[in-house]
Order: sequence, then structure tokens, then C-alpha cells
Amino acid sequence: MTVQPIIVWFRRDLRLHDHRALCAAVAMGAPLIPVYIHDDETLGSAAPGAAGHWWLHHSLQALDAGLRKRGSALVLARGPALNVLADLARETGASAIYWSRVYEPRAVKLESAVQRALEGAGVRCRRFSGSLLFEPEDIRTGGNAPAQTFSRFRKTCMKLPAPGKALKAPPSMPRVPGGVESDTLERWNLQRVEPD
Repeated sequence: MTVQPIIVWFRRDLRLHDHRALCAAVAMGAPLIPVYIHDDETLGSAAPGAAGHWWLHHSLQALDAGLRKRGSALVLARGPALNVLADLARETGASAIYWSRVYEPRAVKLESAVQRALEGAGVRCRRFSGSLLFEPEDIRTGGNAPAQTFSRFRKTCMKLPAPGKALKAPPSMPRVPGGVESDTLERWNLQRVEPD
């Protein structure tokens, strides 16, 4: 019986340590497809400028190097995230896609669309906390209502038990299954300098 791969969708969490989605995927023992999608189309006016692209280039380079040290590699893809993920899941027979949550309204809308479309196609989606100590919807005041002000939110958080220790990077990871194609950073030309 062939074990279906799991796609780990890297977004802003371009790291291996304290990455709940990655650690959960590795723990499943399935082949992994770590992917970063360059999606300026969906971002629209929120797409990064030259400095952001420079940072992205070097962050993706470092992430790929860390993955390669552990036996894996970063798959680079370009286009609307929903289309790329749907195509990648279909082409590889992936059973699930794991990712870290992002909280801006545009990102939340994208996550919901991805989850609806892919789960409708039989691909399980799991979202993980990735950049906050506490999930906003988990912070409730005395009347079990969401905190309406920062001061109330902060006071409620300070009464909660401290979050657990940061997760260590997995020491090793499965290889990316054969036949999965990747774009290249050189082709993306993120380090270009725009003339003034």
C-alpha cells in the first residue's frame, strides 16, 4: 500500500523550528512536500516591494538549505495559491495539506477558500497556530465573550498558563516524492533592483 504524501504549505513561517504544521506532518510518517507559493496575483496591492522580495529570496534560500540538511527540499511554485495547491494535491495524490494560520482578512478568506475547495475534493486540510502565543478566538472574558479591547485581551492572556516550549526543528524529514517539479529562485528574480 502506497502512503499518500502530505503537503506543508509555507507562508510567512519560513522556518523549521517551532513550526507546528511541519512537526505534525513529519510525525505522520508520510512523504512530505514542503511548498512555498509566490502568489502576487492573490495578494494584489499587498504584494511586497523590492526590499520584501530581497528578504523573501534569502529566507527561501535559508529554508531550502535547512530542509536539504534534513533530507528534503523546498518546492517553489508560482500562481494563485488555491490553483497551485489543488493541482499539486491532484498530481501527487496528497491526502492532506497542513499550514500555519495567517490572520489578516485577505489571508483568512484565502484559507477558507482553500479549505472548502480541497476538502470538497477529498484532501484533508489542517491549520495550525504559527505566529501567536494564543489564538484570538480562544481568549474569552469572564462572561465567555471575546475580549473587545486590547487591555482586556492582555489581562485575560496574562492569567492563562504559559504556552509550551518552542518546538525543535525535526532532525530528519522524508524526501520529496519523485516527479514533483519546482520552480527556481533565479527564475523569480526577487533580488532585482528597481531603478529610481
